[in-house]
Amino acid sequence: MSSVVGRGSAFVLILPLRPAQMASISEGANAESETVLVAEGSKLLVVDDDASIRWLTMRQLELLGVSAEAAENGEMARKMLRAGRFDMVLTDCHMPRMDGIALTLAIRAESDPRLRGLPVVA
Repeated sequence: MSSVVGRGSAFVLILPLRPAQMASISEGANAESETVLVAEGSKLLVVDDDASIRWLTMRQLELLGVSAEAAENGEMARKMLRAGRFDMVLTDCHMPRMDGIALTLAIRAESDPRLRGLPVVA
């Protein structure tokens, strides 16, 4: 991480991904997992209030061959999660309405076990 007052911050996240041979990442993933594999056919939900970050993340996932949809806040993400089928959530932590931390807590409190166990990267 680097940060300059008045200019912003830059964060680098390195994910050691390799081809997966499984049907879905939603089975067996947990908070103690060191590596989460994104299987072919997986669908991710990208949650960020910044349109340019959403676009960039979606483009990077597209280049990697990963299917994804985007939401601009946690409230919208919760509606999309309940209505659709996703294998992972990538979320910004600081957003208006419902931030990534509140979204993660809401996902963990869901009555649907499919949602409760969903991997979240925040």
